[in-house]
Amino acid sequence: MPTDQEGIEDKHLFFGYMGMRDKIFSLGKGWNVWLPSRNDLDIYDQYDAEYIVAQNMMGEVVGGARFIRTDRGGANPAAGQYTYMIRDAQRGLLNGLPDDLCENPPCSSRVWELTRFVTNGQGYARDVLMESCLKFLKDRRAKSFIFLGPQGFKVMARRFGYQLNPLGPLSRNKDGQFQVFLCNI
Repeated sequence: MPTDQEGIEDKHLFFGYMGMRDKIFSLGKGWNVWLPSRNDLDIYDQYDAEYIVAQNMMGEVVGGARFIRTDRGGANPAAGQYTYMIRDAQRGLLNGLPDDLCENPPCSSRVWELTRFVTNGQGYARDVLMESCLKFLKDRRAKSFIFLGPQGFKVMARRFGYQLNPLGPLSRNKDGQFQVFLCNI
């Protein structure tokens, strides 16, 4: 059980991360979110979502990411039940994302979805955050993770010694081009 000081630190990190998400996704891209408040909470920020938040030596949040296991909702989720973003797009539940992003989205406790990866734009923040994300997944015995991203993510993955495997076609919407990738750990 965390002490009061740890709880305060956790809140600082979480709300710092949510502020970055809000600036980039809600305000910057105009994405609709779940709660109409001054953050970027969406339907996937539920009790089982896990967060990695990076801070600099001064305690400022410099980046973060959200992880959700792909077995959320089970093999046959109820109609209208949200599971994870890529799977729900394929199920036709998300306006703005094509339903052909990924033909067979995984459903496994060993495969996680990475979403809402944000940094302050500094290269060191991206690198530290990516290293922390990979450690998080290894600690949970994940075998791979999936994410939706631009083609440029292939370059970042190679820097860390990973190869990205496309799981669907190159897609496009008002925010640009993107593709679903799987990365083995």
